[in-house]
Amino acid sequence: MQALLYLLALLFLFMGGFAALPNALPSARPAEDQARQPLVRLTPVPAIARYVARYKERWVRYAGVAPLVPSARTSPEEGSAHGEREEAPAAGAARTAPAPAPRTPTYAAAPEGALSPQEILVATNNEREKRGVMPLAWNAALAAMAERKARDILMRQYFDHVAPTGEGIADLAQEEGYAYLTLAENLALGEFSSSQAVVDAWMESEGHRANILNPSLREIGVGVARGRYEGTWVWVAVQEFGTPRSVCPEPNDALRAAIDARDKDLAAALADITRIKEMLDALGADDPTYPRLVETYNKAAARYNALLAAQKKDVALYNQGVRAYNICLQREAGVPTGK
Repeated sequence: MQALLYLLALLFLFMGGFAALPNALPSARPAEDQARQPLVRLTPVPAIARYVARYKERWVRYAGVAPLVPSARTSPEEGSAHGEREEAPAAGAARTAPAPAPRTPTYAAAPEGALSPQEILVATNNEREKRGVMPLAWNAALAAMAERKARDILMRQYFDHVAPTGEGIADLAQEEGYAYLTLAENLALGEFSSSQAVVDAWMESEGHRANILNPSLREIGVGVARGRYEGTWVWVAVQEFGTPRSVCPEPNDALRAAIDARDKDLAAALADITRIKEMLDALGADDPTYPRLVETYNKAAARYNALLAAQKKDVALYNQGVRAYNICLQREAGVPTGK
């Protein structure tokens, strides 16, 4: 009898435990319900400054030459001012024409609940204006960068500022022809209800908020894309920020070329003066041709001194542009300006 009761008890426990087992397993949900589960990921790239080759001031390499009189046999004044010539800009820092004036983007009407680059732009500038920061101007090249990045994230299934093959925002800028002093990037991925919701999420993150409110950033492009990420339907939103190189006008190239050309003329003129002076020293003041040669010397010296005066004027003007450019670099991108 006891054995029978023991077997009945075991049977009861087994049936009860088996009935409870399905409740302990996760319930299966339709694929569409799973797609609606919230997934929000945010990641910023702080503003980065490109190293731009700074300019060095020019120096006048020569000194004036005093004229001679027939009774004088003094040597011309020797040059005493020397300095380092300006280096060519570093590789990758080639000068470019100023970027075209930013224009407001035009987009087709987005379906209800969809993200819109234009709406994200407006919401972003609203946040800046609330805090007295100049609104960002739309830039077509930055927008192209943002759209490419959003599509690439979904196509290659990654969520990072650097693609699996190593490309970052600087590479995108080069490919789209955006000459910059500073770049920054915000990314968002998730099931957002509106464009404002994306900007609100960025503003709640310190790194993203810093990019949105950075007063040194002047331009923006926005890209959005819709697709599956790790099996879930999501929106990807990308903000590309930039400060264009055209913000800092570079020193006058034509003036620099004129200075370089005049340097060669000064060197040739000084060589001519030196040759005539050697002839004078060899003749001596008693030679009948000495006065005429002195006259030739003085004409050469006058021509040389006129070239030198023009060189000093142009060098001063060029250096003024160099100083303004270097100060602008320091202000906009944090590039050191020390000599």
